[in-house]
Amino acid sequence: MKYETIKGLRPCPKCGNMAQLRKNASKRFQVKCKKCNCCTAWTSKTEAVVMWYNNAALYEESMKGVNDHAQQPERTHNGDPQEA
Repeated sequence: MKYETIKGLRPCPKCGNMAQLRKNASKRFQVKCKKCNCCTAWTSKTEAVVMWYNNAALYEESMKGVNDHAQQPERTHNGDPQEA
């Protein structure tokens, strides 16, 4: 199997690590994370990269505002919210 690193390829949408383009004996391509093995389907080179970019973009969009939520109330030792 042949591996190729594409400059500017977005990081893995699941773990944030580097991804690489893979080519199999049938000359089909797949983008795969080097760490967690998250990957696209085997397809054309262009389609594999587009699929990877779309997944990364969807993940980035879903994470917007995650850290912008209101501060959680402090909890007592048993996990119940403290009363004001």
